[in-house]
Amino acid sequence: MEEIKTNLENDDLSSIKEILENQLEMMNQKIYELKKSAGCIKSALARFDENPDWDDSADIIKKMEMSQGADERRWYAADHTADGIEWYEKIFNSMSFKESDTVLDLGCSYGLLWRRNWKRIPSNFSVEGYDIHGNWADNLYEYLNENRASLLKGSDIQVIFSNLEN
Repeated sequence: MEEIKTNLENDDLSSIKEILENQLEMMNQKIYELKKSAGCIKSALARFDENPDWDDSADIIKKMEMSQGADERRWYAADHTADGIEWYEKIFNSMSFKESDTVLDLGCSYGLLWRRNWKRIPSNFSVEGYDIHGNWADNLYEYLNENRASLLKGSDIQVIFSNLEN
């Protein structure tokens, strides 16, 4: 509340509504950053089989932050494509998937390759996606449970939770 008061007193925006909308946007960004940090910690915890040391912990969290940063850049790029064709659509096109193919997706994460091309997945097509719990693969798993029935006949995408680093 103190921050809102300060912004109301010092902001050059023309209306209180604009100031409050700006404040809400900044708060949402902070929430997003906290959730992202919590996600990194959850991912680190999911990878521990024994008692790790601090170097192991820092290394895992650093890798997760880098991974999520890459995802953020991908989201940005998706909104700013020069030719209007989204990156995951280009990848899907380049793979020339066909009916009855089986795909192994290691580190499937949020599953954007499949989500962005959902209606283009061929019939009798199978994907086995591997990733760890506490990652964006949890969200993909939920998405698949909600949308699997809309895939073409015989097609399926599975998320298998496993620590591939081991």
